[in-house]
Amino acid sequence: MNFSVFMFTVPFAAFLISESIEPFRDMKGSGVVAVVVAAFYLTYRGPDTIKPVNRFYGLPIWSFVSYLMNGALFVLVGMQLPSAVKRMGETIERFDSSWGYGLNAIAAAWAVSVLARFVFVHVVIGIIRALDRSEKQRRLRTTFRGRVVSTFAGLRGGVSLAVALSVPSGTFGRDFTIFVVGGVVMLSMVVHGLLLPAVIRWAKIPPYTSEKEEIHCAMNAISREGYEALDDIAAQVGASQEAIDGAKAEWSRFQKGLEEEANARNNPDLDDSQSYWQQNRALRLAAIDYQREAFKRLRNEGKIDMNVLHAVQERLDVEEIRVIGPVELD
Repeated sequence: MNFSVFMFTVPFAAFLISESIEPFRDMKGSGVVAVVVAAFYLTYRGPDTIKPVNRFYGLPIWSFVSYLMNGALFVLVGMQLPSAVKRMGETIERFDSSWGYGLNAIAAAWAVSVLARFVFVHVVIGIIRALDRSEKQRRLRTTFRGRVVSTFAGLRGGVSLAVALSVPSGTFGRDFTIFVVGGVVMLSMVVHGLLLPAVIRWAKIPPYTSEKEEIHCAMNAISREGYEALDDIAAQVGASQEAIDGAKAEWSRFQKGLEEEANARNNPDLDDSQSYWQQNRALRLAAIDYQREAFKRLRNEGKIDMNVLHAVQERLDVEEIRVIGPVELD
């Protein structure tokens, strides 16, 4: 609970602190940028400061709240756009302009945003390759078509809308800003969203396997080093030889699974349906399902109450996550 409250508080605190800073006259800090920077910092420092139990319970909650906030943001834009369009009409009459000017501004802003993202992708890739000459970067070969896909995948949305809505009421041009930003967001979602599948097919990008290979290498490295240091670790915690042998047996099964996973990836035509790893995984999941039915029967028979059911269910959930691996919320 403390972690969830902390995660909810940080973005608001960063926003308010930044908005209250005025380094120069009539020039305040950007609350939106401050929230983004705070998110980067927490992401980088998270493995050192956030406990596993907090991540297990807190991050899904935050993902759900983030989803609701994104939806609320677009609802706010939907509420702001009609009034902004109405006041745009008054502004057009006052300055003897036309709706064509506003629509041209939307088209120009959208075109500039697409071009700027395309240039940004080229520049960033060049900088990364100049600073990082590791084997990973040498193996990473981005093509022109791949960069076009990256450009079309960049939909304008939450941050742009948040910046537009953060402009104080009464500021000259606020309605025009909201009108243009809303138009760019709608145009990018419609055009990019409809054209992206065709662009991906046109690009003919080969499957990206580098991340899977790095995950496998990392898991293999930490598994091997942990196994080799198991006797020393057991001496530190005072574990018995029986516990050491059990841990080594489990570690060996895990290492065997990593080897079979690597073989299956290197030999796509290899039938791994009868592999030890697949059988072990299916067996453990089936056993967990059987245990779920067993403790539900105990509840129905009145032998355990709901508090005990929730505690046991939580342990089985943790065990199931261990078997299937990390999952992302839809």
